[in-house]
Amino acid sequence: MTRFAHPIGVLVIAILIASLSFGAGASLRRDAGASGKASPNQHLARRMAIESQARQGRYDTVVFGDSIVEFAAIDTFCGKRVLNAGLAGARIEDVLSLAPSIVQTAHPAHAIVAVGINDAARQFRTGALSFAVSYEHLMQYLRSTGVSLQVAMIAPIGEEIGASGGPYDAAYRSELNDKISALAREFSLSAIPFDRLPRTDSGALAPELTTDGVHLSAEGYDEWQKTLARHICGRPER
Repeated sequence: MTRFAHPIGVLVIAILIASLSFGAGASLRRDAGASGKASPNQHLARRMAIESQARQGRYDTVVFGDSIVEFAAIDTFCGKRVLNAGLAGARIEDVLSLAPSIVQTAHPAHAIVAVGINDAARQFRTGALSFAVSYEHLMQYLRSTGVSLQVAMIAPIGEEIGASGGPYDAAYRSELNDKISALAREFSLSAIPFDRLPRTDSGALAPELTTDGVHLSAEGYDEWQKTLARHICGRPER
């Protein structure tokens, strides 16, 4: 004899499936381009993963950043163990929030900060003054812990994604880079020049170095790691 599900039970299941589908779609939209202000829950799973990894051993270097860092395959750097503390969608305020728990757990000797492209999202960009203040607070905190600090410029972006009407503002990225460069000088540092990655004649990131105008291709990450190595290790990192 055929049994039919109770109508209320079917309705509940349908609502649950719809909710899960909506949540997954929203997550993909956040990772794909410019988004609104991140909520703590947006990064919760990734933060928990970073904090768990930080407890699993000693790390010489922690690299803080956004999805460009998170997607990078970096386990060692300059022959030393690296903790990848990249958060997809992160802005400077997210890194400022994350840093204390990671530094206090991993006890790194070195910290690299490579964040800012999401602060240049056209629709929800971080104000230049707020960006500079949060960035300075992050640098002050990291310096206070005794780590050796390095900061990186925001890498160039693709032609279309940074053009007028695109999700990111290429000109504003340059303005935020000026803030990073000025702060680096105040702290007697030389900012890592990711903004010098190979470009087109118009100044956009070379197409072969990116998958979508923001995130890097395998060739792009090769250039990215070489830039880090030249600046920090004094040699190419292969």
